[in-house]
Amino acid sequence: RQILSVDYLIRNIDDAPSFIKNNSIDTSNSLLKIAIIGDGYGYTACLLKKIFPNTLIVSINIGRTLLFDVFYTRKVFPDSNVGLVSDNNDINIALDSGLDFLFIEAENYDLLNDIDIDLYINIASMQEMNLFVINKYIEYMRNCKGAQPYFYCCNREEKKLPDSELVRYKDY
Repeated sequence: RQILSVDYLIRNIDDAPSFIKNNSIDTSNSLLKIAIIGDGYGYTACLLKKIFPNTLIVSINIGRTLLFDVFYTRKVFPDSNVGLVSDNNDINIALDSGLDFLFIEAENYDLLNDIDIDLYINIASMQEMNLFVINKYIEYMRNCKGAQPYFYCCNREEKKLPDSELVRYKDY
């Protein structure tokens, strides 16, 4: 899924920023930031970092699973500069320190509100979230301080949650 998703982004987004279309970024501009929500073992993060080495990857995952994201990311990129943030004060320090990867526990996902993300990616994990959390992520994307970010969502079109909530991504 991850490889096919990245390939899809590169091939099918006509108005995509040049970093996607050209597999590179213009280093004279500000650092591009890609947020991956619920990566699970860091697969997408590592793939994107290999393709776009000059990009900050922000990985958001539930605490227990985030441990695996960090562990496997460090296996693939042992010399990378990584940070884990848990409050707003840490965000500014982390963003100014030249990180390759920034990890945020999903319990602190509101910290995304302080980061200008260029591209959000979610592959098969929003279907595990309730509507309140999904709506907050969408709100952060829509209220981004910088340019309007892109959002790639690869989830079921519709899912009924255990509490009978119905999630439909076309509603967004």
